[in-house]
Amino acid sequence: MPGRNNTWRFLFLTMITIQDAQEDDLLQILDLQSRNLKINLTPEEAQSEGFVTLIHSLELLQKMNHPFAHTIAKDGNKVIGYALTLLSDVKSDISELNALYEAISDVDNFVVMGQVCIEKSYRGRGVFRSMYERMNQKFTGSFDYIITEVSESNRRSLEAHYAIGFSDLRIRPGWRIIWKEIDKSQ
Repeated sequence: MPGRNNTWRFLFLTMITIQDAQEDDLLQILDLQSRNLKINLTPEEAQSEGFVTLIHSLELLQKMNHPFAHTIAKDGNKVIGYALTLLSDVKSDISELNALYEAISDVDNFVVMGQVCIEKSYRGRGVFRSMYERMNQKFTGSFDYIITEVSESNRRSLEAHYAIGFSDLRIRPGWRIIWKEIDKSQ
């Protein structure tokens, strides 16, 4: 049985590993991100499958990957999902998140889950829940809350977050800021 830092699960006869991202995984994260950007999807795809909105550079992903690495799901050597870690020391590098940080300025001891994406053919198979469980383990003792922001038009993402226990913290035009207390019993 693997330890806390190398969680594995069998999901529909495929071995999916949930792990911390290494430097050589970052280009695959960018590829998955690009294929799921709202600007690269039809309106129908965006509505039914969900989407991501921010474009990250390799340099920014590298900076964000320390001291807490991004959480990824892999099928073999292929990155099939990611949940980015965003600490407040890089918030100035992503101006699109200024409103988020302003809205949560009264919250203490949190980490932002910067963006989540699962490869289309792996959605609905527990990958997001498994990545969240790994993040919860990783952040226990360091943070009290995981916070993220989801477009109100991204119903698939909102439903996935609500299904694992996230709830509304704040609502601002077009966006829901949601959070979940880190379960320290894991």
